[in-house]
Amino acid sequence: MKCVPVCIDQKIARASQFDLGVGEERSCQIFERLAIYTAVGPVDETSSVGCATQHSEVQTLDLVIVGTDRIAANGDVANKIGTYEKAVVAHELGIPFYVTTPISTVDPDCPDGDHVPIEERSPDEVLYSYGLLDSGEMGRVRLAPLQSTARNIAFDVTPARYVTSIITERGIFDPQNILDALR
Repeated sequence: MKCVPVCIDQKIARASQFDLGVGEERSCQIFERLAIYTAVGPVDETSSVGCATQHSEVQTLDLVIVGTDRIAANGDVANKIGTYEKAVVAHELGIPFYVTTPISTVDPDCPDGDHVPIEERSPDEVLYSYGLLDSGEMGRVRLAPLQSTARNIAFDVTPARYVTSIITERGIFDPQNILDALR
């Protein structure tokens, strides 16, 4: 997440105005709140896009930039659940899909995305949400019936073929050549 404001700042330097659409797949909306908070000053318009409408929203974009938690040696990218879908949609629409990340996320010992361990998080992140209650206070609300259970798979892996480039503090790299960034 540290690289996201850097990319936003670079875009601001090149354009006098732009709109930022922030999508969020996970119910706790941590990234959405951070991205909007980080960008709200210099951005002309900020909008939150629910996951059900994100695919149609992608059609209106010039490019997609995401962060990542881990990059395999072959350029496959492990990131929050839903990243793979966005990459496929962007690819089908001919929209460039960039990954911005610190070089420390590149794992030369992980050959490909099939070898990335996938975290499963607390089901509470899916079963509950936080928001403004009718009383005016912030609170936790259960979204599913009491007998419901949930799986909360935190990451998916986007194959390198869907990634236009990987942006790091050492430069911009083709996903298949990401190990060059370590040299």
